[in-house]
Amino acid sequence: MKKGVSRRNFLKMSGTAVAAAFALQACGGMRVGEYTLGDRRLPVLMYHDISLARDDYTITPSLFAAHMEFLYSNGFTAVSFSEAASLTDAELRRAVIITFDDGYASFIDFAYSYLSQYGFKATINIIGEKVGSYIELNTGRPTLSWDEYRYLSESGLVDFGCHMYHLHNFMRNATTVSSTELGKDLKLFLSTLRKETGKGTDILAWPFGFYNNKTVEVAKAHGFKYIMNSNRGYYEAKKGSNGGSDGAPRHNLNQNTGLVRYARILGI
Repeated sequence: MKKGVSRRNFLKMSGTAVAAAFALQACGGMRVGEYTLGDRRLPVLMYHDISLARDDYTITPSLFAAHMEFLYSNGFTAVSFSEAASLTDAELRRAVIITFDDGYASFIDFAYSYLSQYGFKATINIIGEKVGSYIELNTGRPTLSWDEYRYLSESGLVDFGCHMYHLHNFMRNATTVSSTELGKDLKLFLSTLRKETGKGTDILAWPFGFYNNKTVEVAKAHGFKYIMNSNRGYYEAKKGSNGGSDGAPRHNLNQNTGLVRYARILGI
């Protein structure tokens, strides 16, 4: 990038802002079907990896940049879960919660610079046993280290959530083990996070969206206040910390989430 040219101006010159404006025109400002928003509800955006891979858990760097510029250009703020309940109805209409599941190294390579540029906050939901390692997706994808999490923690822009320690597994997950084993996994995550970062967390995201009444009760008993699932919908920030009886729904965003669909998710 040319010296003296801000990231946002670079995006404008590269045509991202034009694409965003076109998306708004294409949507016509309508709230369509499944994307209808109420006055006290806001989108929770779920990202995973940022790369050139083509799968349901990946968004390209250029499209992610377009998403962030679209938010900023249209007056949105990205807030933490703890801030959401105190927003006015007017503020909620221009707010989102940004989450990243799994803890891919691409967060610090791509996402963090945009968050810093725009003052957006985000939550990374960490898989305890995968920190400083890799996730077996396609050829294997590197993850953030504890040193990097400590660095991000100091920014004030990034919260950490639990994505389980050992129980991030399609077959062996929170719903397939006993309450005792689930509790042990949550305790291990919390103690490790405290040891490595000096901070705890009251945020949790169920891997693969697997949860039931038992898992929710165990999570609450271990101090988790903001609990996310993978159902499509909107977070009812004023309804209580869980945003409803079964937690906060989210929208999974990947390379198929173009700006027209993105605008509809945002309710504009």
